[in-house]
Amino acid sequence: MRGPTLGQDRSPEGAAGSLCTASGDVSDSEGWTVKLTGPARRALQGELPEAVAWAAYTFITERLPTNPHRLDGELVAPYEGCRSAHLGTYRAVYRIDESSRTIYVVAVRLRGDVYGTR
Repeated sequence: MRGPTLGQDRSPEGAAGSLCTASGDVSDSEGWTVKLTGPARRALQGELPEAVAWAAYTFITERLPTNPHRLDGELVAPYEGCRSAHLGTYRAVYRIDESSRTIYVVAVRLRGDVYGTR
């Protein structure tokens, strides 16, 4: 397996995996739901190196839903309305929908690739 399978238990107790529903949505006690777009899901399930995929998955399921505004900053055009979180040399780009308390993870890619600077 190259990356995490959404909904799969990662620990013997299954604590971290229990955050995911069958659809890949992640809920947090703070009331935020995380949804993955197609590109983000594909990156986690096979495009990223396994260690990076696990680190990104852990960030998305455990840290991001606790306080999405606290992490990193807002992006400007052409990424207006999105935020970026640093994961080493990788970036997770996400959009926050306040009305539904949903976080949409748009991409998880190398910094140069996600911003189109290479």
